[in-house]
Amino acid sequence: MNPTVLKKKFPSYFPVELLPIGAKEQELEVYRVCKWGKVEAAAFLTSYEEYLRNPGLKEFDADKSQDIGNYSLSCYQGTKDAIRSLHCFTRHEPRAILSKGVTTPAYGPSQLTIEREKRKNGKSHVDWWLYEGATPHLSFKEVQVDENSKSIL
Repeated sequence: MNPTVLKKKFPSYFPVELLPIGAKEQELEVYRVCKWGKVEAAAFLTSYEEYLRNPGLKEFDADKSQDIGNYSLSCYQGTKDAIRSLHCFTRHEPRAILSKGVTTPAYGPSQLTIEREKRKNGKSHVDWWLYEGATPHLSFKEVQVDENSKSIL
């Protein structure tokens, strides 16, 4: 991917130079936790965008600004990883729900996180770097989770 072309596609704050070589525009079926109980634009913000909306939320230091994962939308390919993430979020935000959709190539490149960093948990974690104006929430629908069997209904 040409860096000059990419700079025009991404938001102005996006560090194009940190985008991993393995990131590519591709369709992957993934799950996303929607923290506030709705499949809406606000549920599809990157960590960095959440920080920009609420700087008091947490400190975004120099180390975090050099981690390309903080500029991505976190998703999971694996059902078990997605449900585990949902349970983690519901401890702090009981309205959290799980949604399922597809990484739309026109919205930006994605990559399995494990391709560039070692992970013990969440091996199906996907980073999806969104282009300016992307509307990923339009490609997702809420899914129901069976709490007893820890599976998707």
